[in-house]
Amino acid sequence: MKARIAKIVLGLWSFWGVRVLVLAQTVGGSAGSGGILVNPLAPCDNFPCLATKIVGFLLEIAVPLTAIMVLVGGFMMITAGGDPEKFSKGKKTLLYAAIGFVVVLFANGIVQVIRSVFQ
Repeated sequence: MKARIAKIVLGLWSFWGVRVLVLAQTVGGSAGSGGILVNPLAPCDNFPCLATKIVGFLLEIAVPLTAIMVLVGGFMMITAGGDPEKFSKGKKTLLYAAIGFVVVLFANGIVQVIRSVFQ
């Protein structure tokens, strides 16, 4: 089951990475004209700006990943078939997905605190 989850996460990550590269290559011109790659951190020249960009990236990934993990955990619980160990694994998956999402949401608050300290 862990290998299947890893394949799903890797597939989603690959899809996102390919999407970014394809879109980035067409920014400088029309498609097929050999556009340029754009630095996503170009306007940042200080730490609070960089932290804001990183947290935005984490939120962009965390929302779909959390949704997928909730679905996986729910599926594990539904297909447990009365086996308490499998049900417990599904429950833990749901719990860890929720904890991870809350940590990412708190990261935005931490960035705001850092921003207020530096300004």
